[in-house]
Amino acid sequence: MTLDHYLRPLVAPSSVALIGASERPGSLGRIVYENILAGGFQGEIFAVNPNHKRVLGRRALRSLAALKKPVELAVIATPCEHVSRVLAEGGAAGLKAAVILTAPPPTTAAAQQWEREIARVAAKYRIRILGTAAFGVIRTDLGLNATMGSVQALPGRLALIAQSGAVCSALLDFATPLGIGFSSVLAMFRTRSVEHAAGLALRDSTRGIFDGDGPAGEAAKPSKPTPKPKPSSNARARVVGGTINPSNPSGGRAG
Repeated sequence: MTLDHYLRPLVAPSSVALIGASERPGSLGRIVYENILAGGFQGEIFAVNPNHKRVLGRRALRSLAALKKPVELAVIATPCEHVSRVLAEGGAAGLKAAVILTAPPPTTAAAQQWEREIARVAAKYRIRILGTAAFGVIRTDLGLNATMGSVQALPGRLALIAQSGAVCSALLDFATPLGIGFSSVLAMFRTRSVEHAAGLALRDSTRGIFDGDGPAGEAAKPSKPTPKPKPSSNARARVVGGTINPSNPSGGRAG
């Protein structure tokens, strides 16, 4: 199904660029790049690293501008001092969505100034952002795993959303050995300018949404009409309580 929605580049992109792709063992750029490649993503994949011509045997670009065409989703795993510049370069090249994996600077004042600048750039170019310090995004029907997680999500009909990446990781660790799958996985901590339920509801085969505790549900107020909401439940409180049926994981429902 072709999705005609302003969140489509974030949750159902046709192309993904990882800025900060790396070969260094244990680095964020390598972990995420390996996950993207291993997921079997059906669209185009680009690695961006100004210091390397190839990363993990694949061609690497110096910048998003070197791509010569817009990429739908940028996954940013650069040092924090480069994030706003990367975002601006992407915006100038037509970027519409970005997942910022990079964590803020260590001091409160610097972190606040850094996030304000990111918000300013995103607003200028109308870029939808997931992050900062994001877990990433999983879309199993597309083979997209742009996360730092160590467990691959199985395909399923439940969308998983939580406040933090730690909750997503814990639920994936719990669900995968039981054969429980998810259509999408998303963590909303520090997220700006997206409506999580709208994004995860874009797939017709999603039967329900697991929603974590905390302020994630208040991360953004709807600015456009959203799809009809799916059933939702509280993931932290209920997943162990049996709202997923392990004997029928792909057809299990929340609530």
